[in-house]
Formats: sequence, C-alpha cells, structure tokens
Amino acid sequence: MIELGKKQIMYVVKKTPLGIFINENPDDLINSIVLSNQELERADDEKVYELGDEIEVYCYLDQKKKLQGTLMPPLLCNGEIGILEAVETNHFGAFLEWGYDKDILMPFSEQLRPIKKGYKVLVGIYEDKSGRLCATQKIKKILRSDSPYKENDQVTGLIYDIKDDMGAFVAVEGKYYGLILTNELLPNMKIGQKIEGRITKVREDGKLNLTTAQRIDFQMDSDSERLYQRLCDADGFLPYHDKTDKDVINKAFNMSKGAFKRALGRLYKEEKILIKEDGIYKI
Repeated sequence: MIELGKKQIMYVVKKTPLGIFINENPDDLINSIVLSNQELERADDEKVYELGDEIEVYCYLDQKKKLQGTLMPPLLCNGEIGILEAVETNHFGAFLEWGYDKDILMPFSEQLRPIKKGYKVLVGIYEDKSGRLCATQKIKKILRSDSPYKENDQVTGLIYDIKDDMGAFVAVEGKYYGLILTNELLPNMKIGQKIEGRITKVREDGKLNLTTAQRIDFQMDSDSERLYQRLCDADGFLPYHDKTDKDVINKAFNMSKGAFKRALGRLYKEEKILIKEDGIYKI
C-alpha cells in the first residue's frame, strides 16, 4: 500500500525515452507513476534504471489530486514534526511551504492560534480521513508510544509544549512521546527548541521521561563542583537552600531544582557546607 509523504520502495515497470514508470507491485503497469527524466535530473540521480530495479520515492497528490512520485524528500515527512513557513492563507486555512510545488494545508481546525503569511510555525504532518496530507499544530495527535529506546539512551527531540504543572512535552526523534518533568526544566527552555536528552524512564504506556542532564552520578559531580565554586566566589555564603523556589534556582544556577538538591546533598555529605534557614554556608 502506498503511503503518502513517506519514503518507500517501488519498482521500475516500464522505460520510455521521457522517463520511467514505477509501481509498488513490480508486475503492475496499469496503476504506475511516471518519473520524468527532468525529475531524475533534479534529484541528481544519474543511475540508468532497468526493468525490475528498486527505487526509493516519496509520493504525494498534486494540485489535480493525481498521485505523483519524486526522489526529493519533503521538508517534513508524514508523521514528522518541524518548523514550516506559511506562504498563503485563505478560507480553507494556511498553506505551508514543504518542498513541493503544491503547498501543504493546515486547516483552521488544526491551528492553535490564527496563522498569517510569513509566520514560521511548529507543525506535524498527518494523513486526514480523506487520504490527503495536512499539517497540524496539535502535535500530540501524531506522536507514537512504541519507541525502541530504553533507560539511559541518548536521544534528540523538539519541545512542542510546556505546562508549568507537568513539564516540557517533547517529540523524541520527531516521532515519540516524551516529557521533561517540571523539576528538570531549565529556564531557557521554550517551545520549538531542539534538545539533547537522556531517557530516565520508559513508562508502562510506552511514553518516555527525559532529562537534559547527564547520568546522575556524572551530573552530580559537575553540579556540585559548580555550586561549590559559586559558594567560594561569594565569600562562603549563598542565600539559597533546598526550600528555594525552582524558578529562582533555575535563574541563579541554570540547573533544575532536582539537580540543585542533589548537588546540595553531595556537598553536605562531604561536610563542605552547612544548610541553614537563610542559605548555604561554606565550612
């Protein structure tokens, strides 16, 4: 079955002076797609294809809703998320540039706020009920929970939402549900930001908990050294402790409240500090 907007293997079923005919079924010529010589040249594909050869293509519907194939990937594939620019708006919604002659539509029902021409928006690509590819700002609807990752795996992701009471919602590798919990948030985190993180937990539902910190044993060393140096630079006193608000900690040290408390605990156990109601004292 042909999947729009995704890379897939097809076969050469006919050759002509103007190009090649391809199909997912190597024995089906009737329902084939034409790849012109101009299309092959545009993709810098110099291979001479023979009947039965495999070829990797992306399929989409053109302005006449006719199935087309191309060797060139879109800016975002079906099921992926990223930032696209609005090039036109009308009574259907906003049209976004995504690498093909036909811009992709983001209907009004898929917009979180009104979109104007020139806006760059964080979207995901999905196939609607009618079989057409569309864009949506409702990223959560296209993410999956069947990732191959396990605890302590390193991943990349894109923050698509932040809620103060829950944390930062992340599309891990552009495909999977991820969450950075509130106590692990950093002050510079924002929607649309790319992050590098580590899996701290794979939940029962398959969703992933993340942190941007290193493994705790490594991170504690780094954080406690940094905190102790700040304490020394401040003549042995800092007006912060384990009850200080997380936003104050984030702003002062650029670390999460959880990381701060772990570093504080490390220094306390090493008998380098005293923790009092008004702050931290160097011993």
